[in-house]
Amino acid sequence: MASGGRLSVLVAATLGSVACAHGPGVAGADRAILAAGQYQVESIRSRAALDGADRLVEISESGTRVVDASGGEHVLTERGALTLGAGGSCRLALAISVDGEEPGISDRSCTWELRDDVFVLGDGHGEGARTAYHVRKIGERLVLEGLRDVGNAGENLGDASGERIVLLRGAVGVPQPLDRVTEQSRHSDGPELTHEL
Repeated sequence: MASGGRLSVLVAATLGSVACAHGPGVAGADRAILAAGQYQVESIRSRAALDGADRLVEISESGTRVVDASGGEHVLTERGALTLGAGGSCRLALAISVDGEEPGISDRSCTWELRDDVFVLGDGHGEGARTAYHVRKIGERLVLEGLRDVGNAGENLGDASGERIVLLRGAVGVPQPLDRVTEQSRHSDGPELTHEL
């Protein structure tokens, strides 16, 4: 089984890379589907540097199974909220638990805007890269699919394909404490990641 330190690095890397995400792509007819308001973060897939390699890691409410470098299996579970405020301010709050233990919390300010059918999400200080997402509505869910990372002047800084955030519109319920036994034994239809961490 992996040490708690290694898994803590995984969670920190994932939380850090998510907080600065940007997002493009809202079709003209669906532009109003993403607007000021509160959204529940059902799952999030982001790049993280693990064991020196850039990898995509997806964490969901239903739990994601991962296998560490020593072959130990772990379940990552997240609960989160994205609040888009009027005037371009926002807040992204995530709680990520490893194997049902006390979750690590990330609560960061951010900025957002719609630009020519592109939803842009950046950090609260307006610094660094932003990630552009194509927004699709699938049933009750809003799926933000990563397109590219952009700089403050709109320059292309890199590929963000593979990154994804799945949102549900509306008030986020009060997170229930995670029960370690339940979380470890619960069946998950979520993705399985079997590469080494």
